Amino acid sequence: MEDTCRREEGLIVSLRLNIFQKGLLLVSVPLLFEIMFVAYLSNLLQQAEQQIEKEQHAKEVILHIDNIRTTWMQAGFAATAYAYVHNPMLWLRYENLLQAVDDEIYISKKLCRADAEQMIGLNEIEACSVDSRAILEHAQTTKDPLKALFPLQKMADSSHPMVRIATAADRIVRQEKKIADKSPALRAEKKNEIRIALWGAIGFNIVLTILSTAFLARNITGRLRFVMDNTHRMVKRGTLNPEVGGSDEIAELDRAIHQTSAELIELETFKRELTAMVTHELRTPLTSIQGILTLLRVGALGQLPDLAQAKVEVAEANSRRLIRLITELLDIEKMEAGKLELDPKPTELKQILTQSVEAVRDFATQYAVTIEVHDSNCMVTADAERVIQVVINLLSNAVKYSPRDSVVHVNVEPAGEAVEVRIVDKGRGIPPEFRDRIFDKFQQVDAKDARDKKGTGLGLAICKAIVEQHGGTIGVESELGHGSTFWFRLNLCAIPVVETVVGEGLAPSR
Repeated sequence: MEDTCRREEGLIVSLRLNIFQKGLLLVSVPLLFEIMFVAYLSNLLQQAEQQIEKEQHAKEVILHIDNIRTTWMQAGFAATAYAYVHNPMLWLRYENLLQAVDDEIYISKKLCRADAEQMIGLNEIEACSVDSRAILEHAQTTKDPLKALFPLQKMADSSHPMVRIATAADRIVRQEKKIADKSPALRAEKKNEIRIALWGAIGFNIVLTILSTAFLARNITGRLRFVMDNTHRMVKRGTLNPEVGGSDEIAELDRAIHQTSAELIELETFKRELTAMVTHELRTPLTSIQGILTLLRVGALGQLPDLAQAKVEVAEANSRRLIRLITELLDIEKMEAGKLELDPKPTELKQILTQSVEAVRDFATQYAVTIEVHDSNCMVTADAERVIQVVINLLSNAVKYSPRDSVVHVNVEPAGEAVEVRIVDKGRGIPPEFRDRIFDKFQQVDAKDARDKKGTGLGLAICKAIVEQHGGTIGVESELGHGSTFWFRLNLCAIPVVETVVGEGLAPSR
């Protein structure tokens, strides 16, 4: 992953682009291509339209030139017939045809005004039309119309105006037919070019999309996964991957993660050193102080006045509380460092519960609470001392938060290949918002509990760590005003034998 990120980053690092600029670049490149493609396609379409217009123009010119020739022939026939029969209708038709010739010449000259060669031909047609008109009209005034029309019989004479009109018309028509004949092939060629352009654009877009996706996946998404991996490694206090490099936000985030990880390592080192200091510099003197206070309280060093006796008892209780807090902090440190050693063995659950109840007997008596254990005869695979620590913590909590003269029940229920121990009290219950984090460190439902109940907020966190290291689970069920049920599961190593044991006892804290 590292090599991939660095190769991709090498393509862009020199540009010093941030993520927004890289995204803008990814968008701009295909957008620029689309603009160029649209311009090219528009040009091809324009050329195709121009070719269609040329073809249409050529067809119109051919049509009007053919009309000029046809109309002149009809005018000649009408004039010839009038010369012999002198029918006024024939003369009127002759004049109408001459007007039609003039109109066609005018339209043709308008269509061909951009073509100098065609304009020469049309001017020649126009001039020859005047000469032909003079010959036809002269024939009407002679005594011998046949002799006057005789030149019309020599149509093969290239100098005759009518022949010259036909020749000039043929020349223009041939030129326009060449254009009209070439037009379908040219239109097909343009159509093929458009088709090729479209398929080329589709192919280019596919390639561009693949390249953009690959760039995004490697340069951005891949590097983000790289940073996320470093984040997970940091949380687990593992060794981080080298920095991804670059100058964008991803690189800045990765550098921040590396810096944070380094600071966390320093904090972890400081915490270990502090823990070692607490172990060696505080617990030992506190133990000695507690021993001396105990001797004073029991009168081993002489009888104390009542006021002094009360003060010594308070001091002894506080010293025990401090030692317990230090012990729990050391346990938490071992658990988080993965150094908590367990020695799981087949153990009678009944024995674990009995020892736990005996350990909390005096404590429960102080709170006037009775503990009853039910159906506990089964074998579990566990480190007995650590499980006893869990049960003592849970029983202590149940006793502290139960009303006086109430009963705390310890029930044992099968749970498949495990057994579930349930400690039920009739206390105040736990609000729903605290249930998901009640097993976290230093979490207490009420801030006053640390003072009134002498709690540290570490007992449940230790219980969770011990149970989970046994491969079990722990949880709580509670309803405000109706008590709580703390439960945990341990793996069975034998089929339990149901037997009811009822015991009274009292217990120390969480």
